[in-house]
Amino acid sequence: MKMTHKIGIFHNTLIILIGLTFFLSACSLDFSSWFNSSPTAPSPITSDQPDLSYTKVTFRAKPPANAPKGNITLEILDEVTGLAMNPQRYPMIENSDGSFQLELIFPIGSVVKYRYLRGDFPYFVEYNAHGEQVRYRMAAVNYPLFVEDTIAGWTDFRFNGLTGTIKGQVFDASTKAPFPNALVCVGGIQTLTASDGSFIVENIAEGIHNLVVYSIDGSFQTFQQGAVVAADSTTLALTPLTPSRFVNVTFIVQTPPTNLQGVPVRMVGNIYSLGNTFAEVNGGFSVIAARAPLLTNVAENAYAITLRLPAGFDLRYKYTLGDGFWNAEHDQSGGFVLRQLIVPQNDTTITDQVTSWQSVNTQPITFLVSAPNNTPLEDSVSIQFNPYTWTNPLPMWPLGNNQWLYVLYSPLNMFNSLQYRYCRNDQCGHADDLATAGTQAEGYPLVVSSESQIRRDEIKAWSNWNTTSSSTEIVAPTPQSRLNDFVRGIEISPNYNPTWQPYLFWGMNKISLLKANTTVLTPGWSYVNVGTPNFEPVAGKDSLWLDNIQAIQTIQQANMTAWLYPHLRNGSEVWSEPHLEKAWWENWFERYHTFAIHFADLAAQTSTPALILGGPQVAPALPAGVLPSGEASGVPDFADERWQSIVENVRQRYNGKLGWSIQITDKSPTIPEWVVERMDFLYVQLVIPSLYSSSTPQDDRLSQVEDYLDTILLPIRESTGKPIVVAINLPSAITDSSICNNENCLTLETFFPPLSPTEQFTPDLQLQADSYSALLSAINERSWIDGVVSQGFYPPAAIQDASSSIHGKPASDVLWYWFLGWSGNNP
Repeated sequence: MKMTHKIGIFHNTLIILIGLTFFLSACSLDFSSWFNSSPTAPSPITSDQPDLSYTKVTFRAKPPANAPKGNITLEILDEVTGLAMNPQRYPMIENSDGSFQLELIFPIGSVVKYRYLRGDFPYFVEYNAHGEQVRYRMAAVNYPLFVEDTIAGWTDFRFNGLTGTIKGQVFDASTKAPFPNALVCVGGIQTLTASDGSFIVENIAEGIHNLVVYSIDGSFQTFQQGAVVAADSTTLALTPLTPSRFVNVTFIVQTPPTNLQGVPVRMVGNIYSLGNTFAEVNGGFSVIAARAPLLTNVAENAYAITLRLPAGFDLRYKYTLGDGFWNAEHDQSGGFVLRQLIVPQNDTTITDQVTSWQSVNTQPITFLVSAPNNTPLEDSVSIQFNPYTWTNPLPMWPLGNNQWLYVLYSPLNMFNSLQYRYCRNDQCGHADDLATAGTQAEGYPLVVSSESQIRRDEIKAWSNWNTTSSSTEIVAPTPQSRLNDFVRGIEISPNYNPTWQPYLFWGMNKISLLKANTTVLTPGWSYVNVGTPNFEPVAGKDSLWLDNIQAIQTIQQANMTAWLYPHLRNGSEVWSEPHLEKAWWENWFERYHTFAIHFADLAAQTSTPALILGGPQVAPALPAGVLPSGEASGVPDFADERWQSIVENVRQRYNGKLGWSIQITDKSPTIPEWVVERMDFLYVQLVIPSLYSSSTPQDDRLSQVEDYLDTILLPIRESTGKPIVVAINLPSAITDSSICNNENCLTLETFFPPLSPTEQFTPDLQLQADSYSALLSAINERSWIDGVVSQGFYPPAAIQDASSSIHGKPASDVLWYWFLGWSGNNP
């Protein structure tokens, strides 16, 4: 029997709204109760360390042969402020052999980040042998040091010489346990180690290089050694590391007085826990403000925080009302401040004084903005500045009643004008003020002056957010109660961005309120080389080891189970044509083996009960694999053997359930025998044409779904005997015939949020809700289906775009109705 139910679209935020309404009602301009947390050559400001010693470092650089001639400059970089924003540059001296040399003095324990420049300003920046601008090289200063580097190329001269490879493994010197997530830097190229401690750096210019292994969270001491790379050969590097011992460091800082008592102060730095992403995220900046900790306001203009830090670590840090660039502390002359602390061996207290937040010869600009009444109360408003391109968003300061404040003090002396805009939860470009919406949008213009300014703005509407207090009408039968092991799941969009991390708590709680019992994380690695091929974790594009651990813990704290379904990214070019070389496939399977082991180890370490392998992104590598175009992929005969070996090795490291992901359309696929024998369940991504067509009547949609499940999916269940969890990617878009199986059509992965700005779709929220209603009604009558997962959830913000995310859309009410009923409760 079908019944009609009306469910408020905000049902799953009711508890949040009640708490936050009370919270916001008590707001004033005193912020002190809002942001509490746990209590030689020119160089960064060093904290009071009387026993600090210094030593000499000699840099010797060999420029590429046949490159344009010119003076060479050593550029020492500041990753906290921004690599391009606060460099120190020192001219080098040319030797008789054409190399260049320079001696500098540094505190012992320093880790120097640097690169080379050629010519005079504007300089030509060095490029590595990959044809990429060098982000930075590294040198660990523990004794008098001679650093020898080979420069591969310049902005105007790309590398065209011979290359070699370094393969290595990073491990604990005493226990031999591997170290994952270590940053390896050599030849101006960076990579991160896998869970087994392995790394590979290809296409390094032949010559002498400095190899540095660095811990992004300080868990081990920095390792360094010279490396000789020969052409067309592989250099092996076994790197034993010493684990760090952590101490408590309390920072107490006195800040300059402002008109706002208790204004939120953050501490940003060069370590993961202080907001460093180790990537250029927006505008070339590495630090994201919302990822950095807030200090506790302990007295008027006084703040404190206690951090667990690794003894001996070279900490570069600063205090800020924004991030490392915007609203950070300045010295008396108006220059950027960067502090240095070689973390002592015992617990200690550091006392600092901020001279000024303000640029010289400028006055602050105050932004007062009113947000729409339908702004979700769990959301925060961010402000984003564009001096030359859009930079990382900054959280504004809440005043209550949808009023938000931000005061910009610096570095206004660097610009005559800039643009700004507002967004929700740092998701600028996707959850914007409607007047400045989009990744390439123009912002509100702002002219910098020597007089203070107040900008009063009103956000009339948010883009991708039109909802008022409406309700969703659901015409559906009564849910049949399912067993506790029936999977009621939500899968996170694989299009990760580092700005998501601070907002995962709210996203996971929204999923929990849908009565889901499982959240499927989709971490990934990115292709960095198609020709070899190679894929690896890339900071700024992929969620890193520590990001994934945090996300899993957040899911578990929301009383849900976390599953892992790792993805390979940027694979369209890889599978654009067949690969006929055996060596290509050998490399691909070697890398996928490392990839699978990496996430098996992550799942084992975090007690994640299920790991899913496979999926459309690896389908061309299966036996008899085909490309998205329908052409044979060229996969060799040994593919079946390689896959079995991968699965067997995963089994040896991980005791949880293994799932295999397949995508099916209009016919049952051929499933390899080893999948049936060795996998615990199938994760089946359905592509049912009627669910993507707005012209199909709802009754016809339901009957077509039922026929699809019985004639295509049920035979898979019967022939394999494996439990089936249905995964569904349903865009809220008018797509009709746009999704199909030839190269001229869109893939469902196109609709994972955030949507590409090059794709324009008309949102149809009701189509998505109707399609979910038909699918879930059909699944309700089929007890042989063991679970259902909604794919593409966008965790940092509710958006009503054309993507497959249900966050903030009527489809979320449909899922809530069914998930609640299947859990044994009445909707």
